[in-house]
Amino acid sequence: VLRCKGRAPVVTAAITGSLRVAVHDERGDLVQGRSLEDSLPMLLDAVDEEVQWKGAAEPIPDRCVLKFEVKDATLFSFGWISRARDRRQKRVYRERRRVAKAEARGLFRLFVS
Repeated sequence: VLRCKGRAPVVTAAITGSLRVAVHDERGDLVQGRSLEDSLPMLLDAVDEEVQWKGAAEPIPDRCVLKFEVKDATLFSFGWISRARDRRQKRVYRERRRVAKAEARGLFRLFVS
């Protein structure tokens, strides 16, 4: 039984096939809407990628059991990102996006001129 902190897990994996995750409560009962069938398959390599499920689902309990379906993939790690780290990642992503846009504008000017 893991401390899920009520949040979706994140995974780091090399994926050529697919990876899906189901969530069970600490008694082993499947959390509604968090089954392997409801899990959106990860089809590409992932680094700290949050697992997602389709449709409405019950909240993830604070203590849970995860079940992984790994097809032609290597699962390196899984866990939960702290809220502070999550905010930091979003800030880094916004900065990278701004830099990429500025570089694209510069390239556009270079080749259009």
